[in-house]
Amino acid sequence: MEIMEKYTYNDEIYYYNNGKWLTSSYTTVPSGILSELNKLLCNDNFDELSFANKLKIADNAKQSENIGMALKYYETLTLDASKEQMKFLLPRLTSCYRKQNRPQKAIGTALAYFKKYGKGIASSPVYVSLAAAFCDIDDWETAKIYADRANKCCNSKNMDELMAVYARIEKQID
Repeated sequence: MEIMEKYTYNDEIYYYNNGKWLTSSYTTVPSGILSELNKLLCNDNFDELSFANKLKIADNAKQSENIGMALKYYETLTLDASKEQMKFLLPRLTSCYRKQNRPQKAIGTALAYFKKYGKGIASSPVYVSLAAAFCDIDDWETAKIYADRANKCCNSKNMDELMAVYARIEKQID
């Protein structure tokens, strides 16, 4: 049996479970109130939470398609992030920039953090995100370089995304 967290907003009952908001009748909530509901998760103690809990809140906002809020939290987390934490944050951050149609920001951010922390923060997910960002700006050769890097260290988690990037590249290069 799954435990859902119960919240009240504007005298209505909502449930939060595994990154999804549901109405009191267990249907998906309208996208117009997602931002307000996600704020209920944070309360006033966001700064006091552990990195893992802050990341969970940011991930839940992203999963709920509240990209602006997710980005705000990811950016806040980068301010004090260790090298190891940046390895988890960077793909999420670049993905959010891309979802906001800001591929240049995704690329610039990733390259800046590579410069600051070294290639040790690079991972297959961030390489896939970079490859996709380069596809977004029609730089197919650079996209292929990053897709190949992702492929070298790939795991099954992002294989579908990597194959989608390769398909975009092949469509343009052929």
